[in-house]
Amino acid sequence: MASVGGAFDRPGSAGGRTVSALTAGAVGDGRTDDTAALQRALDALTPGDVLVLPAGSTFAHADVLEVDVPGVTITGGGILLATDEERSVTCIGCAQYS
Repeated sequence: MASVGGAFDRPGSAGGRTVSALTAGAVGDGRTDDTAALQRALDALTPGDVLVLPAGSTFAHADVLEVDVPGVTITGGGILLATDEERSVTCIGCAQYS
């Protein structure tokens, strides 16, 4: 099974891989800015992969999170916490608007 920094550890539901935001380097404490770790995890996904935001974790992000890979799933009971009203957003298919 392919691995990016040890983050991918099991098959996803659609035949892809599953990665936890925590094993991808995010802290998930609601205080640490997890923007860079989450974006690295999103950028490493391929169609069919799943990014899990584990329950009980709060992932603060102060900038745009771009999901440009088609056919990926973001799931879990964790929270994405926007910490900058002007910059914090999750953008699906952003590349098509660039």
